[in-house]
Amino acid sequence: MLSIKNIKLSMMEIGQALAKDDLLQRLLVIDSPDALTKSNYQPKTFNELLQEKYVCLAPKIENGIKNNSRNTFILIQLDNIDFSKRGNTGVTGSIFIATDGDHVLMENNTNRLWEMIDRIAQVLDSTKFSSAGQVEVEWASNVVYSEYTSGYRIAFKFKDQENRKAEL
Repeated sequence: MLSIKNIKLSMMEIGQALAKDDLLQRLLVIDSPDALTKSNYQPKTFNELLQEKYVCLAPKIENGIKNNSRNTFILIQLDNIDFSKRGNTGVTGSIFIATDGDHVLMENNTNRLWEMIDRIAQVLDSTKFSSAGQVEVEWASNVVYSEYTSGYRIAFKFKDQENRKAEL
């Protein structure tokens, strides 16, 4: 019987790693154009970010806007678990980021979404997680969620230390 025991917690581990990044939290939580330079921000815990729907692990991405008035948020999900190669199972996933049109542009013509992509790539790429192996950030592509909300999909895959795909 196949089991996914060592990747079940991978989304939580990724979320916890992202939540520790102060700049990414500022981009998520502070809606004003000075999010990166505002001096009075108190970081939130990963659990607070989950409860307040800044970070979502399962719900549809629009849930953050419709139910919690979130302007900017992240959805982490696993896209594909390939069981076909017994003993070398491949795991891929996506991180979706979104914001509404009024919150994309920040001070000094900085793009909130591009800053988020940069932070996510810096935090995750080549990071080894105990649940599923080493993350390799592969690419980002534009996504339009509604006429008011757009963002990006950041694709990643897990590899172990020997440069193999994460094993189950």
